[in-house]
Amino acid sequence: MNGASALQLVTPEPAPAPSGELEQRLGIAVADATAAISAGCLEWMNGGLTAPTKARGGEKIANLYWLFQEASGLDFFVIARSQGRRVLLERLGADAHEPTIDVLVDGVIEILTKVTAFMRATAH
Repeated sequence: MNGASALQLVTPEPAPAPSGELEQRLGIAVADATAAISAGCLEWMNGGLTAPTKARGGEKIANLYWLFQEASGLDFFVIARSQGRRVLLERLGADAHEPTIDVLVDGVIEILTKVTAFMRATAH
């Protein structure tokens, strides 16, 4: 069974509405970072990433990192994924394509995972 087949076997459950203010902020931050990174990918595919778009993506990932620092005791990455997905589905409405949203949100989570690992490795 390849990865695509395996993904088709799993139907993601809708994320519950956020129970706390931090979860709500996290969902918005993941959705914002996903939009910024997606815009950067589109620019890159169409001739080159501009400095403002690159800076916006970096800023949105940095915002997520600071939320990660604030969220001790939470299952951060699980909540980030589910709440970010929920916000994007709300924002996009009928235009939402869930498999694409899942891939994009997972990409943002992967970037954030690398940033947090780097920050831990370089902390004094």
